[in-house]
Amino acid sequence: MEKHSAKVSIPFLGTIVYRRRNPIITAISEEKVFFEINFERRGNGKNHLKVNGVTFGKTLEKFLSEYLEGIGETGVNIEINVTSHPRYFGISTYASLSGLLMKILGEKLGYEVTFDDIVKYSPLLETGETLNYLPIIMASRISSLIGKSIIYRLDEGYIELPSKTPLKIYVTLLNTPLVSRRIENNEFKDYFVHLEGRNIIESARFIQEGKIPYENIVFEEAMQYVFYTIEETVNLNIYFKSRCLAFPDLNYKTILLCLDKPTTISRSEITVYL
Repeated sequence: MEKHSAKVSIPFLGTIVYRRRNPIITAISEEKVFFEINFERRGNGKNHLKVNGVTFGKTLEKFLSEYLEGIGETGVNIEINVTSHPRYFGISTYASLSGLLMKILGEKLGYEVTFDDIVKYSPLLETGETLNYLPIIMASRISSLIGKSIIYRLDEGYIELPSKTPLKIYVTLLNTPLVSRRIENNEFKDYFVHLEGRNIIESARFIQEGKIPYENIVFEEAMQYVFYTIEETVNLNIYFKSRCLAFPDLNYKTILLCLDKPTTISRSEITVYL
């Protein structure tokens, strides 16, 4: 089996709002995913895909199946064994793997797959749950491929961030989904959507100046409380005291990212570069 690895980029600042396309910041980390590929062509016939070692294996198999079908390939047998990956951030690991595998498998099949090809066509391969989280997935996928932290807006592109300032954060995985709060007043909703978007843009400006946007992170906490039913997902004392932000993960779980160490829940410490 061929051995490969990919950097993992994680969501750092942003809020997913239904039917809105506010920007999101993803941060490149020291985390990596390691995997092996066994690839065979057997002529015509059905493609066979198997992904082992991750909880989102079926989701990745579906993505790759759509990819092979889209480029008109048949009779391909692929087995992918993920041998090591971050304990948390399934959504980021999925984003990193899927993007890199488009390039690796495409080239094995005789195609020249460019970065622009991946950015253009990978959103078309997402289905179901991953489609709901497309802004995070695309931001993490692009960031992983270029090895840089970025600010990204769906369908509008990205801007690279310096990726030089280290920041230790604490992450944990919650076995509860992150649910959007129902807001009936559209004028009220639009006002806060605008504020949230401006906060992300302002945060990127601070990061470009080599600063950590601590005040913007606290503001984003408030925005997430507006748009998510945070109180049903995590203890609010932990959320606000530890300066945490919540992000959706695959299999309807939630990632909690905190600047200060939570004392009452298990967590891992990682370093990101802004």
